[in-house]
Amino acid sequence: MWLVDGLRHNLLSISQFCDNGYDVMFDKTNFIVVNKNDNAIIFKGNRIDNVYNINFSKRVDQKVVFLLSVNDKKWVWHRRLGYTNWRLISKLSKLQLVRGLPDIDYHSDALCGACQNGKIVKSSFKTKDIVSTSRPLELLHIDLFGLVNTAFLYGSKYGLVIVDDYSRWTWVKFLRSKDNAYDVFSNFCTQI
Repeated sequence: MWLVDGLRHNLLSISQFCDNGYDVMFDKTNFIVVNKNDNAIIFKGNRIDNVYNINFSKRVDQKVVFLLSVNDKKWVWHRRLGYTNWRLISKLSKLQLVRGLPDIDYHSDALCGACQNGKIVKSSFKTKDIVSTSRPLELLHIDLFGLVNTAFLYGSKYGLVIVDDYSRWTWVKFLRSKDNAYDVFSNFCTQI
């Protein structure tokens, strides 16, 4: 591919032309691309405001075909909206909630590269075969969870789980609010 993907303008890679058997010659006002094998001029371009432009409709050699990089509108909007899922983009389009969002079919089973990388699951930690502690209560694992929909005992909607690393003994303490966690843990330490 001789075009730079993802830009609003189509840019040609001069180094790729040179690698594929073409000579590219620039001067102050224009440039020429020449085939090294038969010295045939493939196309010419003019310099306009420090940028060398090509008009492909005025090619010298009509046998050579160039394909322009045209981004599909739905993929451009997928990127612009932060890699949003297709169902949401379709809904935004139908309800006309985003200015400039064209009304095109956004249903697609394909994933872009960024979405695929985002869905890669990291491997979990390896299980430990040995106990790293030498006595009970040397290391505690603590998890505070909640707010649960159904209340526990006495209207508690939060839970504090304490696991001893050595014995794997587990305690579950029920809390009415998160700010009770410190007091409950302090009482637990006193009891132990």
